[in-house]
Order: sequence, then C-alpha cells, then structure tokens
Amino acid sequence: MDIAGILEAEDRLFNENRAEEVEGLLIGAISVALDEQDGYAMLSLLNELIGYYRETSRYEDAYKIATEIETVAGQILPEKSVQYATSLLNIATAYRAGGRLEDALAYYKRVEVIYDEILEPDSMLMASLRNNESLLYQEMGAFEESKKMLEVALEIVVAKGEHYEEAVTRANLAGTCMQLGELDEGYEYAAGAIELFNELDVTDGHFAAALSALGSYYYIKGEFAAGAQVFKTAMLTMETSLGRNGYYERLKANYEACIAAMEDEESSVGDEEDKNAGDSRDGEADKTVSTEKINTDNSDADKPMRGMDICREYYFAVGAPMLADKFSEYLGDITVGLAGEGSDCYGYDDEISRDHDWGPEFCIWVSDEVYEKIGEHLEKAYAELPAEYKGNKRSKSVQGAGRRGVIKVSDYCKRLLGTTCTNPEMIREEIDWRNVSDAGLSAFVNGDIWSSGDGVLVALREKIAEGYPESIRYAKLAESCALFSQAGQYNYNRCLDRGDMITADIMKADACREAMKILYYVENKFAPHDKWLLKGIESLGGEEAMFMKGILALIMSGDRQTTADSIEKLGTVLAMAMYKRDIISDVDPYLDHHTEELMMKSIYACESDEELTLKIAKVEFAAFDKVKNEGGRASCQNDWPTFGIMRRSQYLTWNRTMLLQYLYDFEREMRHGHNLITEKYGRMMQSTAPEKYEEIKKHFPELTDEKKAIIEAICEIQVGWMEEFSAEYPKLSGKARTVHTYDDKFYDTSYETYLRGEISTYSDKMLELYARFIVGLSQENKNLARMTMENSCRLYGYESLEDAERQQVSIN
Repeated sequence: MDIAGILEAEDRLFNENRAEEVEGLLIGAISVALDEQDGYAMLSLLNELIGYYRETSRYEDAYKIATEIETVAGQILPEKSVQYATSLLNIATAYRAGGRLEDALAYYKRVEVIYDEILEPDSMLMASLRNNESLLYQEMGAFEESKKMLEVALEIVVAKGEHYEEAVTRANLAGTCMQLGELDEGYEYAAGAIELFNELDVTDGHFAAALSALGSYYYIKGEFAAGAQVFKTAMLTMETSLGRNGYYERLKANYEACIAAMEDEESSVGDEEDKNAGDSRDGEADKTVSTEKINTDNSDADKPMRGMDICREYYFAVGAPMLADKFSEYLGDITVGLAGEGSDCYGYDDEISRDHDWGPEFCIWVSDEVYEKIGEHLEKAYAELPAEYKGNKRSKSVQGAGRRGVIKVSDYCKRLLGTTCTNPEMIREEIDWRNVSDAGLSAFVNGDIWSSGDGVLVALREKIAEGYPESIRYAKLAESCALFSQAGQYNYNRCLDRGDMITADIMKADACREAMKILYYVENKFAPHDKWLLKGIESLGGEEAMFMKGILALIMSGDRQTTADSIEKLGTVLAMAMYKRDIISDVDPYLDHHTEELMMKSIYACESDEELTLKIAKVEFAAFDKVKNEGGRASCQNDWPTFGIMRRSQYLTWNRTMLLQYLYDFEREMRHGHNLITEKYGRMMQSTAPEKYEEIKKHFPELTDEKKAIIEAICEIQVGWMEEFSAEYPKLSGKARTVHTYDDKFYDTSYETYLRGEISTYSDKMLELYARFIVGLSQENKNLARMTMENSCRLYGYESLEDAERQQVSIN
C-alpha cells in the first residue's frame, strides 16, 4: 500500500483548506489496509486518524481509535521500540486533549519507561515527551512538575541547536512561570523566546503565546501601557496566523484589561511619582496588581467563530432592539433567522467563505400583506444597521442580492421552491418535484430561525423537511444509480484504455458526485449545491457516510487500479445502503442493474395503499388464469369477486414497503416467464401430492436451508394465530380451510400448506420484509389471521367479525 502517497494526499487536503476531507481519506485507506492485511500501513494510518480527531476535538472518536492502535501495535511491534512508544504517545496526547488526564499520565509513563531503555538522554524524542508531559501537568495544576519537564526539554533542544523548538519551549516556560508567580524568570524566558522567534522570522501561535506571557508580566507589574502594546501585537499575530478565534478573544480581553487599568490609574488620586513607581522591570516595585482581570491561559487556539454565531449575536445585539423599538406592533408577524443560500446558513463557512456574501446580517421574512404595510420602512431600518460587528464586515456580491434583509415569504418560496404558495397544508402539492432543484430544497430547510413570527415559514420548512415524495425519491435514485455506473463503472476504464486522461478524470468526478447524491437520497435528505455535497455528508451520519468519504478520497487521489477498485467498493457500499433500507432487492454492486426496479417502484409509488392492493390482486388473478390444473380449470379461476376480496384482505394488512416489493417481484417474474401462482400451487403439492411434486420440483428455484428455516418459523407463528382465531370464531373458521398440514387431502389444502407454498415463492428481500412484519405483529400481540378476516368481513359488507359469525357468513 502506498502510505507515502496517502500522506501526501492528506497534506494536500490540509494545504488546500479541505481538512474536512481528511477523515474520509484516512478511513478509506484503513479499510484498504485491513483488506490487504497490511498491519504496518494500518497502524500508520490509525496514528494519523487519532491526530485528526484530537485536532478537531472529536475525543470520543479518538478514544475508540486509541484502542485499535494499541491492539494493532501490540500485534506487529516489539514493545521496546520507538514505533510502539510513538503509538502510545499519540494515545496519551489524545487522552490529554480530551481531559482524561490520569489516563494520559499512565500512557506517558509507559512511553517514558521505553525511552529510558532504548534512547539516549539527549534524544529529541525525549524532549518531545517532556514537552507533552509538561502540558499535562499544567492541565492538572501541577505547575512545578510542568516546569521541571520543560527545563529538561530545554536543555536537550539547546544542546541539539534546535532553535525553533527552543523558542517554543521557552514560550511554554514563560507561561508556566507566570502561573507560579515567578515573574522575573518568566520575563527572561518570554524575552528569550521572542528574540528567537524574531531571528527565525516566525509569527505563529507559539510566538503569540510568548507575547502573551510578556504582556501578563507587564500587567502584573503595573506597566499597563507596555502590557497593552504587547497584547495588541499578540492579537495581530493571532489574527494573521489563525484568525479571530477564541484565543484571539482572550488576548483582546487582556488588552482591554490593560486599557481599563490605565484609565483607572489616570483617574486615581496620587502624584505622578507614585504612579510611576510601578514602571520597573527589576522586581523592586512595591505595588502589586490583581491578575483576576487577565487570562494567562496560552493553550492552543480554538476554531474561528462561524458566520451563523456572528449573525445570531448581531441580531440579538442590534437587530432585535431595532425591531422592538420601531416595529413592536408587528413582532408577531415578523420571522427572523438565517437560512437559504450561503455557506454560513449550513455552518460550512471558513476563512475562504468570507470573501463574498458573508458577514453580520440576518433575514427578516414577512407575508405579502405585512410587506405592503411596513416593507419599505423595514428595509430602510435594516439598511441603517451597522455594517460591522466585532470586527466582522459585510461582504456583498451581485449574486447574493436579496438573500438577506427583508424578504417576502412568497418570494422566498418562489426562488427556492419554484412556487409562490405559502400555505403549509398545500405546499407539497404545489411544488413541481420533478423540476425543483435539490439545492433549492436544501437551502429552504437549512439554517436557524430565531423568532418564529406568524409561524408560517416555520411550518413550511417542517413540511418540506419531510423529504421527497416517495415516487420522486425512487426516480432520483434510479437516475443517479444509472449515471454512477455509466461514468464510474463503465466509461472511466474505457477512457483510460483510449488514453483519454482528461475525460477519464471527468468520469471519475461525475461518479463521485452521483455517489454522494445517492447517499442523500437514501437518507431522504436534500442534496445541497455540488460544492457542499462532500461536506454535507458529515451531517447524514451512519457508517456509509464514514466509508464513503474515505473511498471518495481514494478514488480522486489513487492510481488507476486503486481508483477502479475503489469505485467498485463504493458501488458495494451504496448497494448495501439501499438494501438495508429496503429500497432494492439485492446487493449487486453494479448500480445500473437496480435502475429498472427503482423506476418501477417510482411508478407504483404514485398509487395509494388501497390502489396497490387492488393492482396486486388483479395481476395475481391474471396469472391465476394461466395456471393449468390436473383436473382441469378450477371454478375459482373464473370468480374474480371472491378472489379479489380474499387477496385484498391479506394485502390490506401489509405495510407500503411490502406492497411495493411484492408487486415489483411479481411483475418482474411474470416478464421473465415465471408464474409465481403456478409455483405456489406446485409447492403445495409437496404435501397434497408428493409423487407429482417430485416430478415438477425441478422447475422451482431451490430453497436454501436458511430460507426454509425462516419459512417454518413464520408458519409456526401464523398457524398459532389461526388456531386462536378458530377457537374464537368457530363458525367462520369452519367455512374456511383446515388449519394444519397433517389434515391435507388431494383436493383440500390446509391453511398451513397454502401459507408455506405462498411464502416459499417470495424473493429473499420479500421474505425478509415479511418475516420482520410477522415478528413485529407478534411483539405487539396482534393476530394476523384476525386482521385479515376483519378486512374480508368489511369488504363483504359486514360490520364486524362478530356480525359475520352470527350470520355464519362463508368467507373462504
């Protein structure tokens, strides 16, 4: 396995600000390593993955990977090796980041034992371990121990001439000394770190930490002006390197504390000499300052604030007061939030997103009637709101016009749904589902509503969020399955065989796009704009989403064979996802093979359950008409009214998934020349005419032992129900079939034998659905025999089973 290539792909994703794709790349590669039984590759990738989870604060996921790392490392590596220790170190660091400090300490100590035995005391690996241990001790509040670890690390990196590591270690020591109250020593470490960073021309988060320690020193010493200047420099450093994140906000708070202290000092009573008494760095000042107003935590930076958070704060800070002040009588008519087009509405925005249509804004939705009354005034008031909030400015574009500010609900529906209907009870019927875009539907239901107003938009969103109509969902799956196979499973390799690399890459990308869309359709979710398809997969959850991200990364970054294999694996994952959700009948990985079934179900799904039961009964009766009996044509083959009632009575108890599956199976088999009614009666002959059955059984599909066991288990339950029904309604049951197979005669087939023959014709998927149905009824203490007979009585025109029993109605 090409580990180097995968790690290069990982680095490329980070460099291209596509960090969210790293997880998928690594999981997909781990899956391949597992298939190839490549333990060393798997361990390397697991170590990468635990680092990713640690950096993205997904600690529970990191803990799970930690267990796998220790298991794999124990199987393939000597315990007294650098590689084994490195794995333990990664586990320890993950536990530390997640707050499981005692667990982290235990693993660090295990690494320490190994390093002491196999490394020289001045190894850089030992310095790295001490730095990690020092951070742990800081979090445990053991700052003395932390300082000891850092001093050991500093001695090593200085001796090795590792200047950047020396600067980082001095910065860490500076912060630790501040925590211990060792101000002068902390000052020296901070000054030394800053000098080194300047020599190296490095301005990163560690440099900001050194500045922060120096700023804390000045504040504590009462040199507020100097502290303010240093904290401001640290703020600029952090903003440039990592953006205005949580650490930036802490530095800003410290800066403001220095400014406030300067103002307090200027207003206090005292002569200038007393004021200047604290302006000393030699520790001789007799004035001390409380550190409660500054934050000396120099831990790693948090993620940047999302646009949604900024906009929400902005609304409650300036928008809500404006509406309450100027439009108080209309507050019950005004809906406010952030939704629609835009990465911030999805929570997908990052630093790159801020170049257009981003910033402190929100949406104000009103009805046509309310807009007529106050629309222009609302727009004017909104336009007068500040265009900047907490340093974040609005960034507009022509394309983004009309997406924020005052919006009529009817216009919003028209833009995203293609209809001006604003009636929640009618909206689903008014949408042209075959032509409305997935991205529009997705945008309509995304984002947050902060004030629901008249409730209309909230209700509309809830209705749309129910997902695609069943028929449309099947049709979309059929289309994407066909396109996936056409592009990825067929044309990709053909293009490569012709040497057409450009078109091959297009086919590869097309296949990936359709695969992602399939997963959205499987979950009955709306696929967003193409550029957010991959990002949005995270919100779908499930193991398919996890595997898909990894497989997609392999497809896009692998060699020809890896890409082709990964496309096939992706087909398998998607087929299994559809099968598990009872959408398709089997797990054939060539997805185009499922398009016929999906399109047929799309057509069937346009009908109601009642209509489906009638359709099934009619196609069965047409098949029944073709059955040839030993003694000639049976009278019941000419009796549609009775046949229709009997069959519909049964199918009216089924759920919709069963109806769609059975109708598809039955019509598919008829098209292939296989009459399931003929097979059903033929299988019954195993009990009623065994010798004749031996002659004809070769014409029927062979049943596996597993399938036979399921059939017998179903029969046992249903026979029990029929026994209960017969005991309760002896007159009705006396006119029906006998119950047990042991009562069979050549021209008198029992209920049990008929049932066994019928369900033996079911496809594997249909039998699975039926078995789940029977088990579910059993768990709910429902009797299917009674339910079926109740339907028969109703269709015959009687009020109840009791009414039919009294009149001794013949229902057979």
